[in-house]
Amino acid sequence: MLLGVHAAAEAIGAREIAPRDAREGDVVLIAQEEAAPALAMRARHACVAASFGRLLIVCDPVVLAAWRTG
Repeated sequence: MLLGVHAAAEAIGAREIAPRDAREGDVVLIAQEEAAPALAMRARHACVAASFGRLLIVCDPVVLAAWRTG
């Protein structure tokens, strides 16, 4: 999955950054308990993702990878 995410990010012109450098507006790949990793958008104090019609707000996520667009 991670290789597919890297390829998709590259296709839209995003560049990879260190997970610890992710800030508001960056795209991140977060780990989830008992579920596959999810793509999310970094917000001010959390990460927000959509999963099967639900909105996930993760306050202290484990960020596996991060990308910045623009």
